[in-house]
Amino acid sequence: MRASTRRSLACRIRFLLPWVLALSAAGCAGAAAKKLAAELGKLSPTLKDLKIGGAPVDSLVEPAVELAVGAFRSSSLRGELEARGAAIDSCENLPCFHLLLGPNGVGKTSVLDVVFALRRLLDGSARITDADAFPARTLTRWQKGQLQVFEIEVLLDPDRFTYRLEVEHDRSSRRARIQLEKLVHQNDQGKGPLFEFEKGEVQLYRDNYSLGPKYPYDWSESALARVASGKDNESLTRFLDFVRKIMVCSIYPPIFSAESRSEDPLLQRDSRNFADWYRHVVQERPDLLSEFTNTLQEIIHGYRGIRLEKVGQETRALMVAFAEGSERYELSFDELSDGQRALIALYALVHLTADQGHTLFLDEPDNYVALPEIQPWLREIEDACGETVPQAVISSHHPELIDYLGAANSYTLQREKSGVVTVRKPEANPAEPSLKRSELIARGWDT
Repeated sequence: MRASTRRSLACRIRFLLPWVLALSAAGCAGAAAKKLAAELGKLSPTLKDLKIGGAPVDSLVEPAVELAVGAFRSSSLRGELEARGAAIDSCENLPCFHLLLGPNGVGKTSVLDVVFALRRLLDGSARITDADAFPARTLTRWQKGQLQVFEIEVLLDPDRFTYRLEVEHDRSSRRARIQLEKLVHQNDQGKGPLFEFEKGEVQLYRDNYSLGPKYPYDWSESALARVASGKDNESLTRFLDFVRKIMVCSIYPPIFSAESRSEDPLLQRDSRNFADWYRHVVQERPDLLSEFTNTLQEIIHGYRGIRLEKVGQETRALMVAFAEGSERYELSFDELSDGQRALIALYALVHLTADQGHTLFLDEPDNYVALPEIQPWLREIEDACGETVPQAVISSHHPELIDYLGAANSYTLQREKSGVVTVRKPEANPAEPSLKRSELIARGWDT
């Protein structure tokens, strides 16, 4: 593994409602921190226990507290996002292969849901109140605020992009609208806006930050998603291309379709459209099939390959070929076991996304997979991360993943009594070093 060439897609996640607490990556010095703590105490008693980087806000003193850990390299994504029904305070740069830990209900899947919703908004396939975007039910239940704020920061060497979205809700009518949407660009040459939508009006900027067209737009969807690419906005287009290649999914084989009626460049949140996505990849990148097929032949007994059989004018069926000795036979994709379909999907995510800029967020990918089958897949995706896949972020409880990735590549989400969810690094040297980390978690010694 060529560690020196790895790319780090660092993700900075901080969830606060009904506002975003904006702090620089360099931290918050003593006087400013104490003033901030006092203001937060006035705003809401639930924020008195707020922690930044694991420390109470009112305890931060000189020197400045480093909020973000790790180095940005050639590709990075950081986010200040609001979880569904949770308030999360954290600033962490995720390594290129990373595990989210924590008990059920703490917000791990919510992190992935928010990333998925933002991607859907920015690829133009969702409106703000769609069920898989940000309807009123996604507001934090114990806060009365009507405003959701989201911010992601993407580093694509040498450019840094900061995208901010503010969604205003009316709980009584279950209506919502985008109050603010903004994209700011920064590199060694300078810093300036590329796009701003506020109160129903869009202001475009050119790559040199000079004023572009100005026009009204619908408040219910992303105006940025509808901006056409051109010679004057190559930076804006680069940001959108990156976000639109983020893939967020869980693997749920029972609902996989065995037939494809069209092509789809991205998997849905539950991967039900795997056949459509596979068909698209086969057409666009047939060069990736050889390594994918060879790998599965080593993983699934008797596996030989997949072909698309025409069963209608536009419909194709996934037929999976097997060999047993000299005998060769085929099964329809829905005749395979759930575990076999899960393995095909998991290895496809590693090999069929290669060198296309896809960032992967996977929700409990170990479901349906037998214990001896987990580590081979982990080795495959670890080797791909930073090489052919920019980054993979995994949410899981499985002891095999916990022990494989270890403390260096894990973060634990934990809900405090105040309701705020904090994110922390597991201890590198636990009190019982003879025990595996999964065993420490099972005993409640490292939650």
